[in-house]
Amino acid sequence: MHERRFFRLKHRTTEKLLSLLQAARNELARVCAETTFHLPSGTDCSYGKISRGENYRGYPYLLLDFPRLFSHEQIFAFRTMIWWGHYCSFALVLKGPVKDKAQRRLLNEAQKSWTATDYLCIHTDPWQHDFSPDNVRRIRQYPLPAMKRLLQQRDFLKLMRRWPLKQVDHLPHAAAQTWQGYARNLLSEHP
Repeated sequence: MHERRFFRLKHRTTEKLLSLLQAARNELARVCAETTFHLPSGTDCSYGKISRGENYRGYPYLLLDFPRLFSHEQIFAFRTMIWWGHYCSFALVLKGPVKDKAQRRLLNEAQKSWTATDYLCIHTDPWQHDFSPDNVRRIRQYPLPAMKRLLQQRDFLKLMRRWPLKQVDHLPHAAAQTWQGYARNLLSEHP
């Protein structure tokens, strides 16, 4: 409790991570402004929200939700998470009408357009962010009939990608690339 150096280091590190999330928000805003992906009406593509907490499974974390829309009827959120001591992650969480369209696209493109680093959330809670086997499956390795059954049982769709903490300085670019890939595969107007 008397050692102050830890708290100064944590404060400096948190400030750096917050600035990376702000840079990611700016990069995502630029990408959103330059593309024609269909986003639900009311989606925040201007400000987003950065949050932080001290205890996701015992470790601090920082979150950026951008673009984002949270309502009773639907969820549309691209979430960038930095989980101290673990990794960074990107997640697209969809609920409501946009989920239905994206689900059809996912099932049609499951084996073609996804990389080995893209995961589908299989958990019943969309706000679990770890990459444990009881939470996610690699999209390309998930049997299509099982994926279809799972998606019919869930009122949400969540895709995730992990990013190493060792490469946190490249987070803004990685967030924008991940968003573009997910949006192109699920939200663009091509069949």
